Amino acid sequence: MELNAIYDKGRVKFIQPVRFVRDRINIRIVVSDDDVVPMKNGQSEPMEARKSTFPYDLEGQSQRLRERLDRIRHAPLPPNDAIPPLTEKQTGRMEAFAHRGDLRRER
Repeated sequence: MELNAIYDKGRVKFIQPVRFVRDRINIRIVVSDDDVVPMKNGQSEPMEARKSTFPYDLEGQSQRLRERLDRIRHAPLPPNDAIPPLTEKQTGRMEAFAHRGDLRRER
């Protein structure tokens, strides 16, 4: 039987729903030579260059998050007079966290 599927970021997705008799079967995939990266030492070159076990989509997302956090970490602090005063709610939350810390130290 011939089934059509799409390779999408490390996964093969069948175009139409299909149900197999067993959970594990052998599948032959025919792909154009132009769509395949030559193998080197049993792995494709992009996987060796990445040295990561994350799928491509997760790695890209995690990289964007790391870059965003780095921009926040390295951003200069605003001058003290530019910081607005704490609201009553913020002050209450800070007091609650301090009280919780005191309770944990007493244990």
